[in-house]
Amino acid sequence: MSEPAGALIIGAGGLGCPAAFALAAAGVRDIGVVDDDVVDATNIHRQILHSEADVGIAKVESLAHALERRFPRARVEPHETRFDATNAIALVSRYAVVVDGSDNFATKFVANDACVLAGVALVHGAAVGTGGQ
Repeated sequence: MSEPAGALIIGAGGLGCPAAFALAAAGVRDIGVVDDDVVDATNIHRQILHSEADVGIAKVESLAHALERRFPRARVEPHETRFDATNAIALVSRYAVVVDGSDNFATKFVANDACVLAGVALVHGAAVGTGGQ
């Protein structure tokens, strides 16, 4: 069995989009993205990989198509599901690093627990209003 490679991004929105873009631009070839939401016109201004043509489709599909158009060598695997305790360890175990761009504390705690249990590095991001971490 081969070692996990690439990065899993939790959330395909305001944090996940720029993280995915930066990873692909840096040459990361295997990128997974997990999100259960659809593109909404009211969020496009801050979700840089989605456009008005994508409204109503799954964010993971929109993000994957946008990245693959810009970075043809990138292999994006969309996971159209909610990241939660039932699938967290199985998802994070497939990747070398996890980028948490989720927007709620429950998901952030599950991501941390799963990464600790699976021995996978976790990068955490948060944005609230005009502040960020």
